[in-house]
Amino acid sequence: MTKDVLVTIQGLQFAAEEGSENLETTTRADYYKKNNMHYLMYEEIMEGFSEKVKSMVKFDDKAMSLTKKGLVNTHLVFEENKKNITNYQTPYGDILLELIQSKCRCGRKKIGYK
Repeated sequence: MTKDVLVTIQGLQFAAEEGSENLETTTRADYYKKNNMHYLMYEEIMEGFSEKVKSMVKFDDKAMSLTKKGLVNTHLVFEENKKNITNYQTPYGDILLELIQSKCRCGRKKIGYK
């Protein structure tokens, strides 16, 4: 069964020359659980563009992935003590990302809904 939920996503972005920047967004999402995996699906609009980006977060207590399709395309995988490399396609060009997850807090907070 799919539930309509509000999701707040927080992150910290590092850039070698510019330091770090806190990021936060809140949006409406569809949530469901299937085969012990949690799923969140939502749409984003990038500033200055009308095309939407469809996003899906998939997680359990060991790992999390974020897939984006549309104006931006990527598949980011976050696993504790593992390094993952992926291509992040944007309207401005591609970015090669290296993701290093030292601690995984995936699924450790109770997921609730009304």
